[in-house]
Amino acid sequence: MSSLLELAEEIASTLSKSIAEIELIVVYGSVARDSSSQYSDLDMITLFDSEADKEQFKSQVNLNFMFQEHPVDAWASSFEKLEKTTTEIKSSMWLYQISGLLDCKILYSRGEKCTNRFTKFQQKIRKIISDHKNNVALIKKDYHPWSIFYHLKQSIKINDRVSGRYGIWELIFNIITVYARLNDTYLTKNWGSNMHEAFQFSKLPKHFPEKVETLLVSQDWNQILTVCEELSERTQKDIENAYIETLDPPVHDIKEEFLGFLEYLNKIRAACKKQDLMTASYAASELQLWIGDRLSYLDNPQKYFGEYLPFSKTQTHYFSKGFPDLLPLICALNWSETLNKCDELEQKIHLILHQLGTPLNVAQNIGEIPYFFKTK
Repeated sequence: MSSLLELAEEIASTLSKSIAEIELIVVYGSVARDSSSQYSDLDMITLFDSEADKEQFKSQVNLNFMFQEHPVDAWASSFEKLEKTTTEIKSSMWLYQISGLLDCKILYSRGEKCTNRFTKFQQKIRKIISDHKNNVALIKKDYHPWSIFYHLKQSIKINDRVSGRYGIWELIFNIITVYARLNDTYLTKNWGSNMHEAFQFSKLPKHFPEKVETLLVSQDWNQILTVCEELSERTQKDIENAYIETLDPPVHDIKEEFLGFLEYLNKIRAACKKQDLMTASYAASELQLWIGDRLSYLDNPQKYFGEYLPFSKTQTHYFSKGFPDLLPLICALNWSETLNKCDELEQKIHLILHQLGTPLNVAQNIGEIPYFFKTK
């Protein structure tokens, strides 16, 4: 046998002649790319129509063996499974090594119908991956690196360098998966060789290759943690910026929302009367944050999404308008002064609404309420 591709073709020919239920056989990886070496694996996918057919095949045939020094894996799958894969890729940022299904050579097909079915699947996957808005939304939903940090720090505490090194790679692969989807693409290689692909992405943290190299060669765990945190912070910022870019300009019913803020004020007042530290502290924290957020929107609606992160900017908007800080008073259990500041805050809210030309209607008795519902 002169090449791994010829071996793959021979396996495909033998399988297709002996097992009638096979729909399609492909080879992927370096063999499909015509770049195999003496250390390459031979990876193939044998497709059936249904999962039941696939399971029957797996119970009868074992196609995991060595050819000379090359591991040979002829994985079994089904068109039924591919439909589930499509749904997974559309609903999760994780790409599940889809290169094997996209960058492959067809070695056998039962007929044109099977080939077209597989080609349509590939087209559907490529279309999903090119949907930038969906990619960003999935990253925003699925990327949570902090559990990796926790396990990495625990490994360092007990000097478990094996788990620590694995944790580093886990974080790296999480990050390059994020940037693959931010760049509306996917990685065609694995086992570390995909890093060279990732380094070519147009969107990537500054000095990313150098930082990865530091993580791989450094023996200083404090330095490693610092670099991990820097990369994660940069990645998170790029995710937020990309998310902001995909959003439509916001439209807020300021009058309705500021009425909601008055409802929150009453929650704080009620908590003060009960000397309920937990409720008062939480309500005040959220109220001040959201008022600052909406003040940011009023200052510049078109730049609003870029302004509200980080939270410190929101708080800056809050204090720049002269709004009182309730939290120090609540922390000091100074309930009477907190109530006074609540009154001051309410006056500020009414003043802003009056300046916007949308003052809140205020009724002192039930008889006045019907006038609020009259149309012009």
